[in-house]
Amino acid sequence: MKKFIIMGGTISSIAANENSEQGFSDIPNYLEKVYKEYPNLCFFNICMKDSRQITDEDRELLVKEIANDYSDQIIVTHGTITMTKTAQFIKKHWPDKRTKKVVCFVGAEFALDVYPTDALLNLGIALEKVEGLKPGVYCYLDGQTVEIK
Repeated sequence: MKKFIIMGGTISSIAANENSEQGFSDIPNYLEKVYKEYPNLCFFNICMKDSRQITDEDRELLVKEIANDYSDQIIVTHGTITMTKTAQFIKKHWPDKRTKKVVCFVGAEFALDVYPTDALLNLGIALEKVEGLKPGVYCYLDGQTVEIK
């Protein structure tokens, strides 16, 4: 099973969707429509924030969710401005050095409900990428996957 952990940012349509103020993301709806071959996707919402608003407390919640989840393939949707900072925080506070988990952060320049958008493509590629990556923390954006050391 693959798990999406939602933290907000443009990829969650936070800039363009009135629901984002209430803490909802369009990501589950879009993925369930487009990727029907993945019936076992699961979603968990930590926050719906612009990435500049994400705090270390939010990052600690993310560490706990990753540590306590049984999935070995986790995609974190996040705003691009501080995505690397959060990924480095996760790597630094990695709960178990022996874990087999792959955590892949993904963001977008344009919201899901804006045309044209890179959000759906980035989500789809991240969904595929997590299968082939060795355990660790990664960021995926603009066609590049970078491992966080």
